[in-house]
This record gives sequence, C-alpha cells and structure tokens, in this order.
Amino acid sequence: MSKVHLSLNVRDLGRSVRFYSAFLGCQPRKLYDDYANFDVDSPALRLALVHKPGMERGEALNHLGILVESVSEVEAAKQRLIEAGLATFTEEDAECCYAIQTKVWAHDPDGNAWEVYMLLEDVAPRGQGLMSLAVVQACCEN
Repeated sequence: MSKVHLSLNVRDLGRSVRFYSAFLGCQPRKLYDDYANFDVDSPALRLALVHKPGMERGEALNHLGILVESVSEVEAAKQRLIEAGLATFTEEDAECCYAIQTKVWAHDPDGNAWEVYMLLEDVAPRGQGLMSLAVVQACCEN
C-alpha cells in the first residue's frame, strides 16, 4: 500500500503535535526536539512536522511525497518521470527525517518538491533528544 506523504514546517512543534494528534486521532510515530512523524492508516497518510521557529506564514509546505513499499517502486517512478521529460534527482540510502531512505525527487511547475520514497530503516538521532509526549502536551496546555 502506498501512502501520501506531506511534510510541513511548523513554528511550535509542541502545539502542532498536540493539534495533529487530536486531528488525526493518533500519537506521533517519531517525536524529537525538531521533528515529528505521524503514520496514519486511514486515510493512508505519512505526515511529517519539521520545526522551523522563524517561519513566516505561507512557508508551511516543506515537501510532498508518496511512500511506497519497495525500491523497485521508486525505480519505476523514476523511469516514469524521466520518460515524461521531468528533471529528477535520486538519493540512495540517504539519511533523512531520522531514517534511511531511497528516493527520487521532482518539482512541480510551481516549484513544490515531490518525492517517491522507500523507508529502509529508522535511525537514532545524533545530538537531538527525544521529546516526550508528556512534555509536548504540558507545553501546549496554554
């Protein structure tokens, strides 16, 4: 099963985690000082929140994507994009969003970045502490 991936920049990660936990009806799959990730089955969605404290309104979209189950699906997407004449950028075994991924990127006519990617494995953060959900909820009560 494929999932739509949406990555948003957020000014206050704690408040955003609290909102999306209630909105989506689930807790984050990953939660760090600078990043949170929700994995929702229905609708099939992978939502990432990237902490950008100085962000201005209108800068919330980080990138979009489609999570697939195999590297061969990434390769098929790459071929389809190339055959359509679209410029692509490929990353193999790239460390991104606290995970190792293989992906292909393309940009839509308005410059929005789209990725088709396969999650190979999760990785531990380097220098970033885990943020407990209790801390997020406590800081967001106001």
